[in-house]
Amino acid sequence: MTARTVLAAPLICVLLGNWTVAAASSPAAGATAEYSQIVELDCDFEFRPGREFQFPTADPILQGYGFVLWKKQPSLRSEPLDYAHYHQRRGKLTGKTLIREGVRWYEGYLDDCSPVYAEDASVHSQLSGMAHLALHGKIIFSDTYAVAKGLIGQTVWVRGTGLEPRQRLYTADPDTHFALHDGEPLKVVGMDLHRYAFAKGVGPFFLRVLNAEGEHGLIKFNPKYLVTPQGELALHLPPRAREFGPRPPRVNAVMGNRPLLTESAYVLNISPFLTKTDGQAAVSELEEAGFAASLLPETLDGAVSYRLLIAGFPTVSLARSMAEILAHRFGRLQPGRPAAER
Repeated sequence: MTARTVLAAPLICVLLGNWTVAAASSPAAGATAEYSQIVELDCDFEFRPGREFQFPTADPILQGYGFVLWKKQPSLRSEPLDYAHYHQRRGKLTGKTLIREGVRWYEGYLDDCSPVYAEDASVHSQLSGMAHLALHGKIIFSDTYAVAKGLIGQTVWVRGTGLEPRQRLYTADPDTHFALHDGEPLKVVGMDLHRYAFAKGVGPFFLRVLNAEGEHGLIKFNPKYLVTPQGELALHLPPRAREFGPRPPRVNAVMGNRPLLTESAYVLNISPFLTKTDGQAAVSELEEAGFAASLLPETLDGAVSYRLLIAGFPTVSLARSMAEILAHRFGRLQPGRPAAER
């Protein structure tokens, strides 16, 4: 039996300070997701596996659309991720996919380990799903960024047949641009990760280039538009082999981007486990999630049980929220004895 199934076994009793929280007996839809977002206190994003990406900045006229292929839930009815809250945020794709409403979704998580899903919109494209997402997903993959960064100082050539009609060599100034010609050499001098509304072309970001006339401009990073001395542009690098070594030391547990206080003003008092093994499994799960959990043995009529205490809640509102989420996920809250002093 896993730690998660163990936690679901007992009824839950919670007291916060001098008052008791009660909740409905039937589980609420979506409560597991809520629980996972709050329980995932020790996110450890940097060391989790996955293909990393970042949401870029954009001109104001583009911000209202949000990040159209990216949702909190794998559903076409879900709203796109809002620009104001997600630009410059990072995330990773797990490599897993799922089918919902006849649409394939790429599973991922953000830098606070909350879930995120990317729609595979390549059904009418000649590109594969991931290649389409790399060019049309309005995000920047770290491995694509690494490929482009490796081009700095090199010369690339324009593929005129792949350019969109009236495409130009743009600049950050909407009124300044230069012509592009098939086979024209461009020296790569840098990268520009901002999305400009007036600049045509498909791609995750711009290369900053210098043409033969000494004019600086921007062109989208796209294999259809440019060719390198080694051939077609690559959209990503293969993952590097991991080197075995000691794991970096753990940082303080965090909730989102805020430190979790280790000294607790409020303690959740969970109804007892009948066996110490089940209680310890629950403690292990909660400790891995960043909580300060412990078992308190108690004897009633000669029978020993193990009450689970969860500390680390600096405010009543945070403790109440956690109590309600636990209740929705695992069952009904009943009155219990006051929590033991920590």
